[in-house]
Amino acid sequence: DPSVVGLVAAALARVPVRVLTRHYSNYHTRINRPVHVALDRLCTRLSHRVIAVSQETADHLVRVERAPREKVVTIHNGIDFERIRASNGDVRNRIREELGVRDVFLFLVAGRLHPEKGYDVLFEALRGLRSAGKAFCVLVAGQGRLMEHYKALAAKRGIADRVRFLGFRRDLPDLMVAADVFVLPSVAESFGLVLAEALYLGLPVLASRTGGIPEVIDDGVDGTLVPSGDAQALEDALRSQLDGAVSLSGQGDLARRKVQERFDFKQMLKRYEAVYEQLLARPS
Repeated sequence: DPSVVGLVAAALARVPVRVLTRHYSNYHTRINRPVHVALDRLCTRLSHRVIAVSQETADHLVRVERAPREKVVTIHNGIDFERIRASNGDVRNRIREELGVRDVFLFLVAGRLHPEKGYDVLFEALRGLRSAGKAFCVLVAGQGRLMEHYKALAAKRGIADRVRFLGFRRDLPDLMVAADVFVLPSVAESFGLVLAEALYLGLPVLASRTGGIPEVIDDGVDGTLVPSGDAQALEDALRSQLDGAVSLSGQGDLARRKVQERFDFKQMLKRYEAVYEQLLARPS
């Protein structure tokens, strides 16, 4: 683990300020294994501050790794709003024409092709959704070594004609503008910044209630959360979106303002700077 190597080296070199940033996800194979927990505790002891990207991560550090509460600081990830912009012109129709999905309901998923992202759960939910009368398609923007596995799984579930694997895309904001609902069915997630990006661009969100996701999405206000790993609950929520039966009071401009207030990259940097300034101001 580079954190162990770096912090041990810094301690031996007597570096006066040592700060560690942690992204906790309960899917990771290292979590709760005695050796790895011991190493994480060592990293916490060698650090003067530990920055957690979500309150979920901070609580894990204190509860499981016995980190002193006063040593842990929660700083949510932030968005550079200059980079989250759709292209000029009629992006929605252009993307739909490009992908051949002009007149269907579009769900968008963005994330690496990894079991942690819940693709197995999503594909099981989509199998039940095939009976819906309305035409739909799921765009999967992401890549990974399990691409062929998930293509085979979609075929096995009988939904290959409803799922489009797009691979890595540099135009995610354009895809968000073209889609009708953003879906993140993760079984574990340290934060879920892509959800904040979707809200910022005005896209309704459906996600799992896991990890740091509830710190981004206010369930029933600007998004819908379902139990993690529950294919039936996800199917029901997808069907409600497809039927237009979801009404959220905090969508649109309200969600955009929330994201601007809570997840601004510049504010995130200022909070990081404040941690370092506080530590550097201490008597040596």
